[in-house]
Amino acid sequence: MMAFSACIGFGLFLQSGKIIYIAGPGLAIVAIVLASSVMWSVIACLGEMTALFPVQGPLFEFPGRFIDEAVGYATGWITWFAWVVILAAEILAVAQLWKFRFDEIYLREVGYPDEQLGWSTESYSPAVWVFMFLILIGLINLLPVKQYGQLEYFFGVIKIMFISLLIVFNVIVSAIQPVPHANHFWTWNKPWGFAAEKFVVHPSAAEAGTVLTGDGGKFLALWTAVVVSKSIIEAIFE
Repeated sequence: MMAFSACIGFGLFLQSGKIIYIAGPGLAIVAIVLASSVMWSVIACLGEMTALFPVQGPLFEFPGRFIDEAVGYATGWITWFAWVVILAAEILAVAQLWKFRFDEIYLREVGYPDEQLGWSTESYSPAVWVFMFLILIGLINLLPVKQYGQLEYFFGVIKIMFISLLIVFNVIVSAIQPVPHANHFWTWNKPWGFAAEKFVVHPSAAEAGTVLTGDGGKFLALWTAVVVSKSIIEAIFE
């Protein structure tokens, strides 16, 4: 349950949406398959070496044994740095959730009775949530192994139940609401077909960025989606 629930989190939902936005639904699946093939090869090699040489710390012990001690040393520090960055990214994703608010124009278009819809915590600084969750994560990791495992299992069950009910809820809401077009799949051909129609390079708040279309734009979108999907595949294989 710990491993299964760890694969489904903010990263999976946020990154999946980002991949589909970049490459389109069809190319998103192709990108995930390509990234999975690379990650599967790495994990398979690591598993074979671990079965042959069951040592502690294989992630940095094997490079030091089969290549050079300096490579193993560098791999250990790179792994530490990667996990620090992943932890920071996850906490920042949590901090963004407290700024939930719908756009007023959208609320008027859908006929919402109130002018605003959001949480009152959006005015708080993200540093508050980052500090609070860092303290919480630190305290949980200081627990004994048995209590830590029980806590992970408990929160994992809650997460899986919540996500399952959320999917069922979205399906029911989508099925009962009136369809403004011929069917629920009216967006399949345009704007979201098998691949995205364009790829935007380096967009920002000040500039729209360079827009690439045609086969070149689709190839760059696929390549970018493969890189972005790396974090999802890492979570699944871990």
